[in-house]
Amino acid sequence: MGEGPLGGAGEDPLDQFGGILAAPPRHPVRRAVVGAGAVIVAIAAAIAAVIAVNQPATAARPVPSRHPAGLIALTDPGAGPNDDASGVIAFNRDGTMLATGGGNGQTYLWDVATSRLVATLAGPHAGVSALAFSPDGATLAAGYSRGVITLWNVAHWTVSAILTVPDAVVFNPSGTMVAVGDGIGAIYLFSTAGWSDGAILGGPDGAPVQGVAFSPDGRMLAAGDSYGTTYLWPVS
Repeated sequence: MGEGPLGGAGEDPLDQFGGILAAPPRHPVRRAVVGAGAVIVAIAAAIAAVIAVNQPATAARPVPSRHPAGLIALTDPGAGPNDDASGVIAFNRDGTMLATGGGNGQTYLWDVATSRLVATLAGPHAGVSALAFSPDGATLAAGYSRGVITLWNVAHWTVSAILTVPDAVVFNPSGTMVAVGDGIGAIYLFSTAGWSDGAILGGPDGAPVQGVAFSPDGRMLAAGDSYGTTYLWPVS
């Protein structure tokens, strides 16, 4: 057999070209894509670096404090983490004194200007349920969960009077009368001159009284009960 155009008979024509015409790689497209992806990632990283350098600095946003400036914390002596020791609070009219009390049966008097505890009043071994200062600040009424209200003389912290069966208490604006509500829906009016009994008012439902309040002129008395009803009475 004669020689072919690319070599002698029986020779592989590819051998004459040193493997130049060897079979191409298996995945040329995949290699090209991977190479292009690496270039794109590098370009993106360079652009991000330039942007970061030229970006103006941003000041950190302040985090609001849960405790604003000037916050004063008053802790009732002997109160544990689970005690309701400050559940009831009341300021006197000029704001110089704060009374606090709660489930431990003690009433604490604080000097607001100095945050100093000035007096501790012991109740009848029952939780404090209501506190109210008289308009002139001379008397503090402390109500207890056993249905007793003690009237304290603020000047000497002595007991002026003890009223029974009330759960809520309020002085009228002139300080001449105290209204107290009890657990069976009755409202009692007492004269502060001698703590004598006055009128007895009551809602038709007989529900426990949750709160009492006089109007600013002292001519109306409002009482709210546990059934969600508020009653208004004219007071002479």
